[in-house]
Amino acid sequence: MNDKDKWAVSDIERLHAHLPEVDPRHYFDQREHNALQKALTTWPVLARLMGLRPPGEP
Repeated sequence: MNDKDKWAVSDIERLHAHLPEVDPRHYFDQREHNALQKALTTWPVLARLMGLRPPGEP
């Protein structure tokens, strides 16, 4: 494993590290989106303090 593999933040970037033909710009990593949505509902006050949710939104 090289340094580029160790720091890949998504499966798509890790795949691109092994197969340069795969262009990560053409793929969407759903896990990142799902993790953000779960965090916004788990910690709504923190999300509002960080400006990730509008003040009136629950």
